[in-house]
Amino acid sequence: MTTSALNPRVIDRSTEKQRQVDQETANLALYYYETCADCIRVLRTIERLQLKIEKRNIRNVPAFREQLVQGGGSSTVPCLMIRGEKGELSWMYEADKIIAYLEERFT
Repeated sequence: MTTSALNPRVIDRSTEKQRQVDQETANLALYYYETCADCIRVLRTIERLQLKIEKRNIRNVPAFREQLVQGGGSSTVPCLMIRGEKGELSWMYEADKIIAYLEERFT
């Protein structure tokens, strides 16, 4: 793993490694809204780690809020939805936990 010369904190991967990471992140979705400070922290981590995670704004799309409440049990954001290998869903709340998970898994 190397970092970008322009921003030493941004992850710079080989094309093959990035392709692998992109496949893994296809099973993730972040429920958020744009004015949430904790959501912004998570979004910045996603950007820094160069992750292609689907972003689901619960204020702009009411169906996303419903999915979050039905699946995770709460409308609290940020929340990372993780689809397991067998299609099972888990819901990770709290910015610090989400950031730690992403950093551990993708750095």
